[in-house]
Amino acid sequence: MRTAAALSTALLLTSGTLGAGAAQSTSVRSLVPGDDSISGSHIKPYENEWEMVQRGTDGEERVIGRWTDRVEIEEVLGREVLRREQVSYGPSDVENNRQVHVLWRDTLAPVRSHLQAGPMVKHVDFGAAVGAHLVRGPDLPALSAEAQPLHVFDFEAAGLLLVGMRPQAGEQLQFRSYELAPAGVGPDAGLMIVAVDVVAQAHDWSSVAAGNLGALRALRVNVQQGQRAMTFWLAEAEPYVIKLEVATPSGTTIWRMR
Repeated sequence: MRTAAALSTALLLTSGTLGAGAAQSTSVRSLVPGDDSISGSHIKPYENEWEMVQRGTDGEERVIGRWTDRVEIEEVLGREVLRREQVSYGPSDVENNRQVHVLWRDTLAPVRSHLQAGPMVKHVDFGAAVGAHLVRGPDLPALSAEAQPLHVFDFEAAGLLLVGMRPQAGEQLQFRSYELAPAGVGPDAGLMIVAVDVVAQAHDWSSVAAGNLGALRALRVNVQQGQRAMTFWLAEAEPYVIKLEVATPSGTTIWRMR
């Protein structure tokens, strides 16, 4: 598995994977990594690029940058993983941050998370030691063969997770993700993993603009993770997430395919 410094969000399926054409359900489904109903085996490699737009509370929109998103299938310890790399660029096209998220392809449980924003680098290996720690250089440590995945998901890969969870229109999904919190006081205290509840409510299918792919049929899913509220539009084929909106104090940030 390649090593790289890297930051946040994406999805797939053949007809019916996301619940296309199925009758609406009002059920609530609670999920943990390893559930039989979750798998990324159908997710294909893709590349995507977004225009990032800020919409103010007055409705006015302005372009604030672009965002690239790439998913590849690789192998770690003899098992297939999905490796997702995302890069954010500002209005002057200067790189703001970069992140890499690695998930076991069969269960979508997290393997590794790596974020670099300027001089700040955060790196997490998910294993028996629950080892979240700061890394102050570009090199990533080798993944231990004894590492076992935690029973939380990596919310920064939320698009891939939703595709693997196969939400039905009208269904609510509940699961837990991780966040990093200080493990002590001071700059060298390190970090620890804290579990956070996530609720995803699938709504309806509609036709959504998808850049040069034209209009695609997509399922709208509202997601709440702690204080974070966002809406995904999930298509039936790669690049899966074709639109994303995230609520902010000053309005809404929108990811639109170019």
